[in-house]
Amino acid sequence: MDNSPLATNVISQAPSIWWKYDDPDRQTQQAYQVLIGTSPPIPTSSANVKYASSSSRTSGIVAVCSDLREDTGRDVLDTGIVNDQYPWYQRQLVDSRQAVNLGPAQSTRYTGYYLDKDLQTTLLQPQASKGEAVFLFQGSTGIYEPTLEYVSEAKKKSTYRLVVDGVSIDQFTSDGVEGVKTKTFPQTKIQNGSLVMIVGSPAEKNGLAPFRKLTCDPVLSFETLATQMQLAGYVDAGDGTIRLVGDSGIAQLRFPYSTGKYEVDVYYVTESSGTPSAEIQVNGTSVYSWTFESGAQERMRLVSEVDFETGDVLKIIGQRDDGASAKIEKLVFKPSTASGDAALRDGRVYYVTVRVSDGMEWSDWYVSYFTMGGSAWYSDVDNDTGWTIEFTARLTS
Repeated sequence: MDNSPLATNVISQAPSIWWKYDDPDRQTQQAYQVLIGTSPPIPTSSANVKYASSSSRTSGIVAVCSDLREDTGRDVLDTGIVNDQYPWYQRQLVDSRQAVNLGPAQSTRYTGYYLDKDLQTTLLQPQASKGEAVFLFQGSTGIYEPTLEYVSEAKKKSTYRLVVDGVSIDQFTSDGVEGVKTKTFPQTKIQNGSLVMIVGSPAEKNGLAPFRKLTCDPVLSFETLATQMQLAGYVDAGDGTIRLVGDSGIAQLRFPYSTGKYEVDVYYVTESSGTPSAEIQVNGTSVYSWTFESGAQERMRLVSEVDFETGDVLKIIGQRDDGASAKIEKLVFKPSTASGDAALRDGRVYYVTVRVSDGMEWSDWYVSYFTMGGSAWYSDVDNDTGWTIEFTARLTS
């Protein structure tokens, strides 16, 4: 893999990826990671690509495959293959979601508001007691953090309220100090096709509640440190993890995030003195269990498609083995947008990035790419629901 094409015309929408790694120090390879995305994770000028960390998420990745295991005595991972038998390969991750901007061009209805002559600022109509600007949300369903860009008027205060599908999310009042400012609303789940509304009203006489746009940034993950959980039989180990003090213990939290389906990444630390085990329960029902590997390393397990409701009780139940104390570092929750089908699209270019580890250190990342056969137009256009062609023209002297 040398930043060159793997193939020029791939037909299968779930192609297998094969590689061979020539290790200069001839050490046994014990792990590999593969990223498949619609763009290189970072700009590359050479064959070797270095990443900041093994757990980094980058924009454009549509699948992540990983196999972490130990096979001593055989260089089984000096060559490898990833195919659609891997559940991580089959899923689309939230990294592919983009921020959604809602401004005058995306509005579907103005009531009590009008667009100023600068064509970017929305203002209350004269004598209006409030204004409503309604937008049809056409982004992917998920959890978003909406941020309003508004114009604070000198010595005039206005109140702004965010409403999603008829439910009021939050509101605030400007401070009367002149300037273009931003305000971030609480994270909220927004569906594709939701009606998002900004309601503006004067908090003081003559306030015009002017705003420019609402930017909805996708929330890709929520992180909970194990040391922040309620502990029984576990204690803070002082190194960013929790450890058992006896034979077993429980780390517990009430799920604080929005109701929905999540991928859960469990980060834990193995030890050379034993192979403990752990189980994850939600409201008393087991959703995942595993046995720790041997050797002193940081590891991660992915638990896919877990249904949570706000307030659910999540428990990690650890069991000691010899001197190993089932150390847990953190949980990372990723709102799922998996459709059950992560087939690659016709006519698109996809980049494959691979690295391997001998248990002591990771290699550099290696990048190649391939092009799916067929037409991207055919994949992206649905004649049953209609489509629009947009173009921009300008005069030049």
